[in-house]
Amino acid sequence: MLRALESEVRQVDDDHRQEWARFRFEVISELLDKNLDRVERARIRKEILARAYTAPDGETWRIADRTVNSWLARYAKEGLAGLEHRRHKRLGEMRALDEKLLNDAKELRERMGSRSIEDIRMHLKYVGKADISKVSASTLNRHLNRIGASKDKNYAERGTFQPWRKEHINQLWQSDCSDGIWLPDPTGLKELRQTTLITFIDDASRYCVHGQFFWTEQLVDLLNCMRTALLARGKTSTFYTDNGSIYTAKDFAQICAQLGIKLRHSEAYQPSGKGKQERHYLTIQMRFYKEAQKSGLATLPELNEFFWAWLDECYHKVKHRSIGMTPLERWQMEEGLVQRISFEQLHEAMQLQVRRKIDNRTALIRLNGKHYQASKHLAGQRVQVRWPFDDESAVNIFRDRVFVERAELYVAKPDIDYAKRPQRQVRKEEPKVLECSKKFRSALVAKFRHQRPPEETSRLGVLTEREFIYVVEQSLCRVLDEAEKCILAKSYKRLFPMDAEFVERSLLRAKAGKGERMHVGFYVKCMEEFKQQRR
Repeated sequence: MLRALESEVRQVDDDHRQEWARFRFEVISELLDKNLDRVERARIRKEILARAYTAPDGETWRIADRTVNSWLARYAKEGLAGLEHRRHKRLGEMRALDEKLLNDAKELRERMGSRSIEDIRMHLKYVGKADISKVSASTLNRHLNRIGASKDKNYAERGTFQPWRKEHINQLWQSDCSDGIWLPDPTGLKELRQTTLITFIDDASRYCVHGQFFWTEQLVDLLNCMRTALLARGKTSTFYTDNGSIYTAKDFAQICAQLGIKLRHSEAYQPSGKGKQERHYLTIQMRFYKEAQKSGLATLPELNEFFWAWLDECYHKVKHRSIGMTPLERWQMEEGLVQRISFEQLHEAMQLQVRRKIDNRTALIRLNGKHYQASKHLAGQRVQVRWPFDDESAVNIFRDRVFVERAELYVAKPDIDYAKRPQRQVRKEEPKVLECSKKFRSALVAKFRHQRPPEETSRLGVLTEREFIYVVEQSLCRVLDEAEKCILAKSYKRLFPMDAEFVERSLLRAKAGKGERMHVGFYVKCMEEFKQQRR
């Protein structure tokens, strides 16, 4: 098995050497023509030296003059084989390591792929009782890699990252926070206090559009830095940030949406996804921090002023290796593309907002431990509250996205202002008898008597038989017996259709002449006569 692996590795190595030989032959092939005169040969050599070639390893090469001479001499002596990679005569041979020891080391690596070379050496020495005094760690590692027994490494993503850069300035800004230097604590609670640096860099030019040191790492600090960057360098299309709490805050996402700026976050636990910002901070820490710590800074304004001066002279005007020019030069190439944004637009968009219910008793709005006084007619209502992120002296109240009023900060006073208390309203005296209560009593009594509850006849249209009997009882103010109800039931077919108004009016005429105590047949005859008259 070991020999088969060695044979396969040797075959791959031979193919690689032949590929290099063909590449070198293509470079010098034009000079192999023996019919070239001296002037023509010099011209071709000059073109070969000025030309850039892509080598088999993928790199771009320019061939030196002495290299061309060496390749011509080697080809003249050995042909195409002379242009292959030179190999040591004993390259790949195991001199300090025998095959049995290598197989034992391979078995140890296969059983536990994470074993290091030193662990394998210790196993061979104390468990295998092997003499490893003449075997170096690099030799053992090289031969294990050669036969395919390399160490397991958690590099599944190695080689999969792709470098990228935006084409124009202000297409994308990257932002991040970093621990700053220590300064004397202005509050006096501590001797020293650490600062925080927040920066925004343009992806295309690496230009730091703004950076500033703060005492804290809060959303207000981020928005302060962001506002300065937007006013100074125009509007960007996209923000690219990590997943820190201030960058994933809903208020920050809302403000970006108000400004028409897309917000993108890097993949969590993948710092390589923000390599430009990390390298930017490394440059600041290695160059600026070391100078700032020794420059006698005492206050935060002094630190920021020094940092801005350092950016202008020592960062923006220094050639950046990845773009081949200074960040300032790259920015100035497309400065005409900058889209300016006014302070009024920023002030309108960069406002924090929450929904609050105004206290029903005091008409106060509680916000961030403070109270704001709203008008009394808004008490108990749920409203939207907006305010500038850097000014909490007053808030604006909106309802259904319409501005209602401005509420000022309320400070509790030592005494109550009784002049503002409204006059107590005199309660209206309730009626002694309510019609709804009366109907409720009638319904419960009817249920207790196992009768159907009376119905409201004022809204009835054509009466049913039961409704007809009920209206007659109500008009005569008495309860009819079963014989009288049978007479009404028989007359219902003759009188149908009829409504409650007809019955009440005809009975009213009958009662005016004979009263309410006549036989029910008399009232039926009166209703029939009244109906004939109406026709």
